[in-house]
Amino acid sequence: MRFQESGLQNDKLVEDAFNYGAAYAQSLSSEAMMNFKQQIDAYYAQNLQAMTAAKNAQKLTEADFTREKTELDRVRAAQMGMGPRVVADALNDRFTKQSIAPAMEIQSYSDKASPELIAAVLLAGCVRSPVDYKNVAEKFGDTIANLVAEVVHINAYPGAREANLAAASGDAKRVNMAILTASLESIVGQSQKQLQTGQKLAFPPGQEESLFANAKLLWGADKKLDKRLLDTFNRAAQVTSSVFRMEADAKGTLELVKGGGQQIKPRPIGRPKIGGDEVF
Repeated sequence: MRFQESGLQNDKLVEDAFNYGAAYAQSLSSEAMMNFKQQIDAYYAQNLQAMTAAKNAQKLTEADFTREKTELDRVRAAQMGMGPRVVADALNDRFTKQSIAPAMEIQSYSDKASPELIAAVLLAGCVRSPVDYKNVAEKFGDTIANLVAEVVHINAYPGAREANLAAASGDAKRVNMAILTASLESIVGQSQKQLQTGQKLAFPPGQEESLFANAKLLWGADKKLDKRLLDTFNRAAQVTSSVFRMEADAKGTLELVKGGGQQIKPRPIGRPKIGGDEVF
């Protein structure tokens, strides 16, 4: 996807962050291709082992074994030939879901839809090491780099996530809320595709409580994003036939309600893994 097709505002800083993030995503292709090859090799080895066992047990003749191995070799070669395109598409899809979609949430719904905040969202997936941080700081400045580092730090330590989210800056909470909302929005989008195949989406057990626990710690940092998150969670709950929904009481406090109005206490939180967290 080109910047002009992304829907993001026509701003030099935002465009630079978009291009940097897109290039960084594709720079991971060697690592992703290695993982792809390992998956293909594991599939090949598993099938070859089963075929060899069948031959040794005289359930497969030598001729059949040779024919099936030739086909297995052909399939492996074809899959490996598709690898570079599959990897490039997967990395582009992840950048779209994990960077562009949250940036669009900030742009469209935040009380503070500044180019700097949108840029930070686009760059949040570009820091995995001190060198990455230094590169972002040199190109985009310390303010944006420090916000990116704060977001990365929150997600890097699952055991301390609750404390880190509670102590996070307003902008870091905005970024995390945008990421959470974009993930939920992807569920709503997936439901339309699943309906065409007769399949149905469902939250994993405990997922709604975990999402609520995250949302509760982010709640109040941005009123527009608050409303957007609540609405998106409830639409996702509807398409997954969840018994839960989120509500804000008369004082504006976020609540998770089950069925006939029973308020639920949140479970210990972890990083939500929905909507594009896996490359393959």
